[in-house]
Amino acid sequence: MSSKKETLTLSLSGGTKAKLEEIARELGFFWGKSPSPSALVTAIAAKELEVGKPFKLEENQIKALRKALAVLIDNGDMPEAETIARHILDKAQLEFAIKKELIQLTNKHLDKWRLVVDKYIERQQPFELIYKNSQEQELLFTVHFAQIDPHEKRLYLNIWCEETKDIAEKNQKYFPSLVHNRCLRLDRIQGIIPKSGTWRVGLDYIEVHLQFTGWMVKAYKPREEDIGDETNNKIRKITRRVFNPFWLIREIKGYGEYCTIVKPDGLRNYFRQELIEMCQLYNIEI
Repeated sequence: MSSKKETLTLSLSGGTKAKLEEIARELGFFWGKSPSPSALVTAIAAKELEVGKPFKLEENQIKALRKALAVLIDNGDMPEAETIARHILDKAQLEFAIKKELIQLTNKHLDKWRLVVDKYIERQQPFELIYKNSQEQELLFTVHFAQIDPHEKRLYLNIWCEETKDIAEKNQKYFPSLVHNRCLRLDRIQGIIPKSGTWRVGLDYIEVHLQFTGWMVKAYKPREEDIGDETNNKIRKITRRVFNPFWLIREIKGYGEYCTIVKPDGLRNYFRQELIEMCQLYNIEI
């Protein structure tokens, strides 16, 4: 038996029927060879077809979307990043530049190096890595240890590598024991291949003694790398293992006069020299 048909009479303004037929043609609703507005309306009633204008993204929403996708990619959660990107591409009205960026994201698999690095770390397999730094220079690193760490709300690849020739002279002077450590951005990796050799137990590090005073005595939040924490006479003393002084320097600048590097002398003198050079930029006599 054929299903019962219902008749619906519509009063349409001039040209509306032709518009419905055009939509039916675009979406593939036909009766024989002709586009079928009836089939189109039936699909809408059955909620098989979404109607309404595609949603638009404001500038702040696009900015938030980029940040969310970057975090997912850094964390190695590419399927989730792709799902979000593809949904936005399918549903939203986007400017060409934004659409191009999202299409590239879904096609290039920007997280592929994170996935590869994770496998090498899990297997404790040394590898060679080609890296393009911020100055567009391509460098080759022979890696014997690697770990993923967060720095300022972004994940980085920290490695122990053989190559040290391109290390800045002042770093070699003040931190000679750390010249094999590098901190790399995942999205600047150009290629990775396995390498024979021995996997190390960890990165090189120095023990740094920090002293906090004033409001920072209570405000300081312990870090995972902290191995000592004691407070005496309104002075809080922190001992920390430091793999890369760059991030520590950026951190303590924010503490201002309420944080002092006590030891080691190399780091203390490095920071002192940096402060002197900053004062000279502003014509401050010391």
